[in-house]
Amino acid sequence: MEEQFLNLFETEKYARQLPLIKKEGQIRLKTEKITVIGAGGLGQPLLLYLVASGFENIQFFEPDIVETSNLNRQFFFHKEHIGQRKGEIVRKALMDINPSATILWQNDRLHAQNLEEALQDSGLVLETTDNPELKFAVNDFLLRSQIPGFIGGVGMESGHIVPIYPGKACYRCIFREHLRNPFLSLLPPIAGIMGSMMAYLSIAFLMGNHRIFDNAYFLQNGRWFVSAKEFSGLCPHHSGRSGSPDPPDESLQ
Repeated sequence: MEEQFLNLFETEKYARQLPLIKKEGQIRLKTEKITVIGAGGLGQPLLLYLVASGFENIQFFEPDIVETSNLNRQFFFHKEHIGQRKGEIVRKALMDINPSATILWQNDRLHAQNLEEALQDSGLVLETTDNPELKFAVNDFLLRSQIPGFIGGVGMESGHIVPIYPGKACYRCIFREHLRNPFLSLLPPIAGIMGSMMAYLSIAFLMGNHRIFDNAYFLQNGRWFVSAKEFSGLCPHHSGRSGSPDPPDESLQ
């Protein structure tokens, strides 16, 4: 495998974060394949901070077109973009931030039946859509495939991020399958806060901090809540378990 390095421009560009994550950490951001599902209000700040931080191997799924109601929070879009494909515009904006990145836009609409083909070679998956059924399907696929990930959602003045990791309580442990779409109204800064948090958690995971998978993260009425995840007897993946989850599997690095 070809040895990876940082050139002089990259060393200067990331000078403020290299003391925190070191050269080896920056190279890992550069090379790890990340998949983001959704490039809307939550996905756009997430993608922005991933690319700005040095992630260079990203695929994202976004099948929708720009609507007028997107413009108050999906900041890559402007009035002249209405009716155009979201993914095309988002990819161009991200490439402007880092032209050396490999950013692949997928126009496919994901569902339970095509997740394996779409996600199987990802090192980390980040789900940001407003589709509860897709969130449960992604949760199930990640657990089966032992791929780590984060499932995020926002609505009204609240947001949540649930880390998914083998041996840990999951999205179904916290929410129920009959959950209906709670994302119809939203204050725009909430999406920015939660997207930024998902980007931070992604970096923390790749730097080896697996304790972040012990908790679920909630924002409600301007306050953060960090809740230790517990297995649920109603979860089909963890119904036979109780109490605290297992320690992180250190083989998943």
